[in-house]
Amino acid sequence: NPITNGKEVIGVTVLSANITERVKAELKTRQLNKELEAFSYMAAHDLKGPLRAIGGYSYLLTLDHKDELSPDAKKLVDVINGSVKQMGSLIDGMLNLSRLGHAAITPKKVDMSMLVREVVEEQLNGQQRDRIDIKLASLDTIVCDPGLMRHVLNNLVSNAIKYSSKRPV
Repeated sequence: NPITNGKEVIGVTVLSANITERVKAELKTRQLNKELEAFSYMAAHDLKGPLRAIGGYSYLLTLDHKDELSPDAKKLVDVINGSVKQMGSLIDGMLNLSRLGHAAITPKKVDMSMLVREVVEEQLNGQQRDRIDIKLASLDTIVCDPGLMRHVLNNLVSNAIKYSSKRPV
């Protein structure tokens, strides 16, 4: 950039910076992200097989022994099926998260009160409902990626249930 005294150039300014370390760090970060993405994808796929087997055996148990199962046993099978469905959603979320680097975040208006209610319902299974008292305040509508927000809320509610489980209510 030229420096002038109003009439003539009396000097210049030169700005120089060595960005070698920053470029190296960015390349390393990209490589680590690719590795994390590949691991998440592989882990999610590896978890789907056993989960399908659990769901399949639960279905066969219900189908083959429907009349022999007590009401408590039927309730437990329902809990297993709900947990299989929830785990499937978590695995799908993991797969989606592994693809996050390739997909754009899609912000939409989200009714947070409704989303939180849905997540709470998904998290509460039959055996826990009677001992968990959740009070939900009214929440605003916000602009966010609904899938990512559901993932965050699932983690928060799941942790709240897990870490308060030692209390009677």
